[in-house]
Amino acid sequence: MAEAAIAMTQGWGRTSRWAVLAAAGLWVLPAMAAPTPPTSENKPPPAATADLFGNYLAGRHAEQIRDYPAAASWFEKAIAADPSSPELISRTFLMAVGAGNFDRAKPLADQVLKLDSSDALARLVLVVDRLKAGDTVGAPQYAARLPQEGVHRFISPLAVAWTRMATGDLPGADAALEQLDQYNWFQALKDLELGLLYDFANQPDKAEGFFTKTQ
Repeated sequence: MAEAAIAMTQGWGRTSRWAVLAAAGLWVLPAMAAPTPPTSENKPPPAATADLFGNYLAGRHAEQIRDYPAAASWFEKAIAADPSSPELISRTFLMAVGAGNFDRAKPLADQVLKLDSSDALARLVLVVDRLKAGDTVGAPQYAARLPQEGVHRFISPLAVAWTRMATGDLPGADAALEQLDQYNWFQALKDLELGLLYDFANQPDKAEGFFTKTQ
């Protein structure tokens, strides 16, 4: 995922340093947020042709060995033959994220949200898209719509915090992490993130104070 973050932020031109740093940080979150496709699903979409079937199985094999660029390539070939298949839309999207192909993941995220409007990973991709576009109003709005249940209890505050940081709102980023206060076991995570936020904001003394708390 680190490679994906770097690849995703290349070519952003005049995008601010904060936006690049925050978006790169957000791009690591899908590794935790992404749902794991059921391993028992081995059948390709209905009405599959021989070529589609072969491409689908090749993609599944590459996915299982974590060769995400190869998996994305095979699923791209499969989805070309059946572009409306929910199974192929979902898997092609997940592999595009895994491979760090943001330009491909973004339009697929729109399709995924049409299938499931609560999909957290697709929403996270849209947050990064808004940061990339320099949309300081839209990005925080998308981040605020992330789910709050399960693992998203800590992913959502982090996403909101770094999105606000990308827009230059350090106080807002700090405040967003207060959501973690309701969970005692997240205190170390909160201190670490606050340290990173203030370090990026060129406030090393304050950052060090938070880093010390994590020791």
